[in-house]
Amino acid sequence: MDTRHTIDPNASPMLLRSPTPASGRAHARYLGHLALAGLALSGLAGAPASAETLFTIPGNAVGGDIDIFLTSGVATTATITNADGSFNTTVPIPANGTAIVTIPDSGRIGPLGTASVNGYSIDAPDPFAAYLMDANVPVASNDITNLFPDTSLGTNYLVMAATSSLVPDGSQIAVVAGTNGTTVTITPSAPLTTGQPAGVPFDVMLNRLEAIEFRASGTGDLTGTTITATQPIAVFGGHFCANVPDDTGFCDHVIEQLPATSDFGTQFVLVPTEQSGPGDVVKILARDDGTVVTFQDSGGTTVQPTLNAGQSLTLPPALAENTRVTSNHPILLGQFMIGQGLAGDGDPAFSLVPDQSQWLDRYIFNVPAGDYNDFLEIVIEAAALASLQLDGAAVNPAGFTAVPGTTLVAGNVSVADGSHVIAASSSFMLLGYGFNNNFASYFGVGGSGISGGGVTPPPPSTDTPVPTLSSWALTVLGGMIGLLAATRLRRRTG
Repeated sequence: MDTRHTIDPNASPMLLRSPTPASGRAHARYLGHLALAGLALSGLAGAPASAETLFTIPGNAVGGDIDIFLTSGVATTATITNADGSFNTTVPIPANGTAIVTIPDSGRIGPLGTASVNGYSIDAPDPFAAYLMDANVPVASNDITNLFPDTSLGTNYLVMAATSSLVPDGSQIAVVAGTNGTTVTITPSAPLTTGQPAGVPFDVMLNRLEAIEFRASGTGDLTGTTITATQPIAVFGGHFCANVPDDTGFCDHVIEQLPATSDFGTQFVLVPTEQSGPGDVVKILARDDGTVVTFQDSGGTTVQPTLNAGQSLTLPPALAENTRVTSNHPILLGQFMIGQGLAGDGDPAFSLVPDQSQWLDRYIFNVPAGDYNDFLEIVIEAAALASLQLDGAAVNPAGFTAVPGTTLVAGNVSVADGSHVIAASSSFMLLGYGFNNNFASYFGVGGSGISGGGVTPPPPSTDTPVPTLSSWALTVLGGMIGLLAATRLRRRTG
């Protein structure tokens, strides 16, 4: 049950519309205007101090238990529960540290195209960040995704997923609802295994914390699928076991939570991972017609083919140096590690690349345990590099090189397992990844203005702003209304 304090849109009008003598109708109207003014001020105040996070767990070719990493800048507690309460646990999160909650393999969504009780919520009274690691030990099918609070959820999505010409029926999408009676409309970009054809919208109805998963038939790619909803939802894209490139061994589960289309961006930096081979794969997804994307590296400027809304472009595995990416319209940008058949180590993994406006200046994160070679991918202003500290120690600047066309520098920093804090005097990009020689890999966003970094709550999504009032504000507003009502009554009867 969601116990956060919100304005009930049906409650106040009922009170104001109760039988009122003529002399009191103006008073009722006055109180109604005051209540509306309180809502407007609440919207200006920004996001609440805490927010609920929704997630679900799609299928993974290898399976295994799943870890949820929870970080916070203050000591707090968090509760994770699913729709029917069959999973319910509360854990303490240490200040500037990490709590880990393990969900068993049986906690996945389940049969395709069927609403499942295995949607989850995470609630805490203080700001926190959350990450989903699937599977939670190094196996031949791992990946990680940063999770978003409900203040960053929306009702309009374009999917970025993955594909494979070697593993059929794998490109996947998953949705979880936070409100009863949410109607979700999906227009798949490829035929689905559950029978729905490409390009034809269909509806599913989900109640609170219900989740549903769909997969493309054959080698179809669900990138470009549109998803809309009557209430904010959480959406995930990826693949049951993707090959990257799609005809290269070996495959690996990939997953990312996807932002609403209102949170796509136009200014990015790509940094190659330390995985061996010819380079990472880059994928571009356009939100609007006539989208022109420009890459700038040491070799000059490359203008990519123009994309229309919902169209995508997958580049060959060639990202081998820092690259500035700009676009004339908002895009979603994905970066993929490649298969061991081409790289010699690691395997496919998938991370979104956050727009520069979404970078933070402090992150609290957890590096998964296991025999990975773990790295942080960092982009920061050259002038702020000396201020960059990992767990209170200065980060060695030797591995950082310039980003062409900018005043930024970027590099990869080796990092140990466990919980960490990284901070600087200005905002910077943080991605985390790891790989080994046994087909295991992961790749994900360390935090962003959409998801938070365990330090400050992110702003509400501009897709579907929902005004809320804290319990303190409700108390003050109620007191003000009561005081004004009493004052006006004394004046009228005095």
